[in-house]
Formats: sequence, C-alpha cells, structure tokens
Amino acid sequence: MGERNAIFVRDSTSIWCRMDDVLLVVTRPGPTEPRHFAALIGALRDPEVHRILGISFGDSETTSEERRQIGGALQGKKTVALTESVLVRGLITALGWLGAPVRAFAHHDLAKALDELEYPVSPDRVLHEARALMLESGWTQLAERLPKA
Repeated sequence: MGERNAIFVRDSTSIWCRMDDVLLVVTRPGPTEPRHFAALIGALRDPEVHRILGISFGDSETTSEERRQIGGALQGKKTVALTESVLVRGLITALGWLGAPVRAFAHHDLAKALDELEYPVSPDRVLHEARALMLESGWTQLAERLPKA
C-alpha cells in the first residue's frame, strides 16, 4: 500500500486520504463549508484516483448543486459508500440518476464493498486508515462507531 496523504480540517464535514488509487472519504453531518467542499471536489477529480470508498455517519446536508458537483466528479470512477443512513442511501440513488457509478453498503459490509471496488486490501487495513484519519481530525466519538477490525 502506498503512502497515505491525509487531508483533515477539524470544522469540516469531510476528511479524506489516498490509499493507492483509492480515495477514502469519511463524512459526518453538518452544513458543508464552501472551501472545504471545493477541496473535496478537487480530490475526487484527481486523475490518479480511480476508485472512491466513502464512509458516512449520519445524514447528509448537501445541496442539489453540491450533489450535482459530486456526481460530475465521480464520473468514470468506481465508487462505494458505507452508510447506515436511509437519507444518505437516497442521496446515493439520486447520484445514480445523475450517472454516478455508486453502490451503497452498510458499515458492517466493508468486505463486500471492497469486493465491489475490486480493491484487494483487507477490511482491517481500511478501518485502521479510517480510524487514524478520524482521530487525527478530532472525530473521536465517530471513530468509536467504526466497526471493530
């Protein structure tokens, strides 16, 4: 596995890091700050990113314009999202209507999500990276909600 390049902002609703050609994105509830959202869109559009693994906690507060931008940024990139939220599953369905290749899974279905991504890494490694990213950004309580490795 390549070097992990992490981006985190304590007051952001999204944090992410690169794992090889996969962008691991973790989100939490709250309104999106425009400059943080722009940075996320830039990371999603990185030509070296071919797959995206999202882990969300709680409901999303994205606007229709933000959903449109996310849908555009996901074009041509295999994407899976781990969520327990019905609202986020609805958002994922809407992104699918916009042509984004996204599939949703429950948090405990990480192994299935990795199979869907065709990313041959252990679920434990992904959980370790996600947990480290969350702890670095001060998301301690949410890090405790990740499935145990």
